Amino acid sequence: MARLAAALGATLPLMASAQALRPDQQAFFELYKQLIETNTSLSAGSCTQAAAQIGERLKSAGFVDRDITLFSVPDHPKEGGI
Repeated sequence: MARLAAALGATLPLMASAQALRPDQQAFFELYKQLIETNTSLSAGSCTQAAAQIGERLKSAGFVDRDITLFSVPDHPKEGGI
């Protein structure tokens, strides 16, 4: 019982100090989460898809199409980039 009380006593201040994310932190978290969840492995994933997602984020941020270049080569269509 004393161990439980000590563990709770050590973690409660940490929980109380947790704050909501600022808007810029939330936006970064969402971007990072999207990229982490995108399969970019060589065997089954697609870096081209990840690049397209980044391109959409850039457009949402105000970049124009002429400033965003997506690319891939015919021999490796899933190994594209931005």
